[in-house]
Amino acid sequence: MQELTIGELLERLRKKTGAAKGQIARGLCSLTALSRYEQGEREPGKFLAEALLSRLGAETQQMDFITDANEFELSMMRREIQKALENHKGEVVEKILRDYKALIKRDKNLHHAYIDFVKGQNQIIVRNWEKGEILLKRALCYTDLEEYEQVLEQGFLSGQELYTLYCLGEVYMGERRKEEGWKLFNLLKQYLDKRETSYTVKGLLYPKLLLWLAKRALEEGNWGSACKAAEEARKLLLKYYAMDGLEEALEILNQSEEKLGILDYAVKLEREKQIFALKLSEVDISEDIEAINREVEEWPNIARDL
Repeated sequence: MQELTIGELLERLRKKTGAAKGQIARGLCSLTALSRYEQGEREPGKFLAEALLSRLGAETQQMDFITDANEFELSMMRREIQKALENHKGEVVEKILRDYKALIKRDKNLHHAYIDFVKGQNQIIVRNWEKGEILLKRALCYTDLEEYEQVLEQGFLSGQELYTLYCLGEVYMGERRKEEGWKLFNLLKQYLDKRETSYTVKGLLYPKLLLWLAKRALEEGNWGSACKAAEEARKLLLKYYAMDGLEEALEILNQSEEKLGILDYAVKLEREKQIFALKLSEVDISEDIEAINREVEEWPNIARDL
């Protein structure tokens, strides 16, 4: 089977999705450049190719791109940044970002959008909502996404753009601007419902949106909707082997089924054991023995009923 070039794949996916060139090129490259990429007259860099293909729903993590030394180094730094973010090591993130910025040679808007996206996440971790909002909105500006509602309804977005908007929704919730947050989460869900997206987006972002909608249903006393959304999130998380959010899904299921009067006692105990295991898995043994001890102390409350 003959392998497609990046340009051929771009053209095939764009025509398959019915996307106009302007919708895919928005804020990333000129229409002329996109045409040249599709015709094989020019080759986009790794990060630009990923962004263009991501807007078309491609799973770029499974693709091999020809990269130069600079792009390879930036890719490795992104891995370090992600690991530091997951471990809530904000100072490490900022240090790597400074080195990252100094290495940027091409597709500068794309890289600056990434930098502000990461910085925005860093501010969310420390609950600095105001600064987080400024950074995330600036990240959106780099790819001409200021009017994101219109693009969500009619356009195409990359995985990073979708995650940036999701983080902005989290900021709104943190600032107690709930209506803005719910509206954005709903728009994101509607986008994902109608657009083909990558494994990464579907498996990790969609469950997060479902959990927010489940929490809203709980607040409104709509137990059935909360139960349905939480169960869908649970199934997706298990399907994609993602643990982040699974604990919350199980807790919402217990709460909503109890309110509905359909909570099976054996099912409740099994979920509580799973929740306990998930809490333990989140603890860094090397840094937080006290946290482990606190979690272990909760076990008798579960075991007593087994």
